[in-house]
Amino acid sequence: MAKLSHYLEQSLVLLGTSVARVLSESSADRLGAFMGRGAFNLLKGRRNVALGNLRHAFPMKSEAELAPITRAVFENVGRTAVEVARFGVTTAERLKEIVVPAGREQLDRALEAGNGGIFLTAHFGNWELSACWLAAMGYPIDILVLAQHNDLFDRMLNRSRNRMGVGTMLVGQNTRDIFRALKQNKLVGIAPDQHDPSRNLIIDFFGRKAAAARGPALFSIRTGAPILPFLLRRIRHDRHEFISGDPIFPPSGGDESSQVREMVLSYHRFYEEVITRYPDQWMWTHRRWKAADD
Repeated sequence: MAKLSHYLEQSLVLLGTSVARVLSESSADRLGAFMGRGAFNLLKGRRNVALGNLRHAFPMKSEAELAPITRAVFENVGRTAVEVARFGVTTAERLKEIVVPAGREQLDRALEAGNGGIFLTAHFGNWELSACWLAAMGYPIDILVLAQHNDLFDRMLNRSRNRMGVGTMLVGQNTRDIFRALKQNKLVGIAPDQHDPSRNLIIDFFGRKAAAARGPALFSIRTGAPILPFLLRRIRHDRHEFISGDPIFPPSGGDESSQVREMVLSYHRFYEEVITRYPDQWMWTHRRWKAADD
């Protein structure tokens, strides 16, 4: 049975969603930025996590430079939340107008090979919108999602994703679903940029030890599906631009463990390169470097 607090949370989400869905795109974007600034001011713990992460990643930047980046990180998350709330109001046809594609030949080549593809992204820009654009363009895609602590909100979020033509699979529930989707020549969307609690693989990320998920590399090695790195950069409320990396294939030679490490390092270098260029677009509020802090 859902807790009373969950019903209250859902009521607030429903109220915010209702407001966001009747506003114009530009007004909804301003609402999202306003919500983000409110979270920046109220959530001191998360603000300190983000600022601390940025200090470690960019020691050459002054506090005066890092403060507006931190605030912009929160604004980006607020904008993303409002844009997700508007799924359905924002139609597939509208997505085709506001998203600037890149790397489509890599997606097409992967599906032509018949092994599916691992669409690898991160909590960057509007990551939710990237899968929706793929579905709008006719690419079959299922994404791995984490269960939200509020079951009611979790169902609402997944209904919004499904409404846009995006399938969902719960992280850690049944890996056979992932292999099945790839065998069906689908794209499987994964955002493995956050801390991996298993700590089975420790890598260097922005100069600090970080625990990285092995899953995307293992799926690629065992199915032949390439890892296709993509990030969706927010330019403004009506313009989002894909940034694509080179496809990542299992390296020849070596055992599976060394192959996994090489592939994971490869896409984390892609993350580093793009995030360094646009640091305000990544979710620095997450405790990504728990492995280094222990």
